Amino acid sequence: MLFRSAYGFKINRSHLDDRFTIALGKEQLLGVDTLSQISKTNRALLGINGSYFMSNGDPIGLLIRDFRLLSSPVLLRSCFGILDNGKAFIGRPEFQGEIVTEHGILKLEGLNQVSNSNATLLYTPEFGLKTNDYQDTIQLSIKNNEIVKIGENAMTIPKDGFIIRVSPARFPWISKLRTF
Repeated sequence: MLFRSAYGFKINRSHLDDRFTIALGKEQLLGVDTLSQISKTNRALLGINGSYFMSNGDPIGLLIRDFRLLSSPVLLRSCFGILDNGKAFIGRPEFQGEIVTEHGILKLEGLNQVSNSNATLLYTPEFGLKTNDYQDTIQLSIKNNEIVKIGENAMTIPKDGFIIRVSPARFPWISKLRTF
């Protein structure tokens, strides 16, 4: 016999404004922890698993914290959210982004994700200290809207910038970009 449980709750959010938070495993994007441990660490009254994660902690659903986009959704995964008015919802968000350069436009296909594909991805400091090594891609380190470093291996993500990972096979003009 299969047992399933469902739980409900009703909270007046005006009493919880200073207690409401989006928490991560080990307080980092690639952190792994159980929902019960995350709830305990944050002294939560209630914990909700509101996204999807790979076994390494890589979020594959939409993740927004303090009005900052931390991870883009993969494969139109559904997500749980709470609007400014306190209403909860479940939806299927889409991610669209692009970076415009003097030589062309890079269509972003993800944010802060571990991927072995040649997708064009953007990494912010929330991803961690460094990007990973990816075959057949180059990485551009950006600060103040200028390229400060170009490389093929893992890079340190600038605290006040970001890294773009791109495939030169898909965007041959990328080799025309230079550091300043």
